[in-house]
Formats: sequence, structure tokens, C-alpha cells
Amino acid sequence: MDHNANAVALADINAANQLFTATYHLYVGDVNGRALPGYGDTTTTWSWLGPSVSVVPAPGIAWTNSQVAISWATTATNLTLATADVLTETNWVTVTNPPVFAGGQATVILQPLSGGKFFRLQLNL
Repeated sequence: MDHNANAVALADINAANQLFTATYHLYVGDVNGRALPGYGDTTTTWSWLGPSVSVVPAPGIAWTNSQVAISWATTATNLTLATADVLTETNWVTVTNPPVFAGGQATVILQPLSGGKFFRLQLNL
């Protein structure tokens, strides 16, 4: 059988309940993947639904023009950037700076702050 290890790349899962399909060629083969003569082969297509919730991309952070830029891939929509002083905080605060969208990325620019801050992306359900 010819099999791609990742039928769907993580970057392609960009919305909840997406329908995916993959076509496979099934055959009896040797250790090198060559079909053995005398055996039949077939092609089959499988379909499945992706996760029921969107996959939230990991944000990146960079220092640019004396400002902090936090960016993430726009493969998932309906995301909010939130911040907290302590990672275990239960009441994260929404960052009010609007993201700028360009080149498949959403970027929020922040002024440097004294002390440490934690940031996360939250999916608005």
C-alpha cells in the first residue's frame, strides 16, 4: 500500500468539522514497496471529519522597532490574544490592541512592559 504518513498536515486543519479525503492504492508488495505479480490491487478513498474544534496555532514573539510583536498563523479564526502576570492565573485579560493581518499572519504590536508577562491565544466559542 502506498501510504502518506500524514494524510492531513496540521496547517490544513483550519476550521472545525472540516471534511477530508485521502485516496490509497492498496497492493501486496515486497520490502521495497514494489507490487508483487499475481496479486490484485485496488484503489480506495476514505473520508473523515476533522476535529470538532479549531486547532489553535502557537503564537510567536519578536522584538521589532523597540516594540514587541506577537503573531500567529491565521489558519484558525475567532481568536483573542490574552495576557496574565502569572502563568497559573485563572483570569486572563484580553489584549485590546487590534491585530494587523498580512501574509497569512495576524500580528499584535505592544509597547515593552516592565516585568514579565505571559500571553496565550484563546478560541472564542
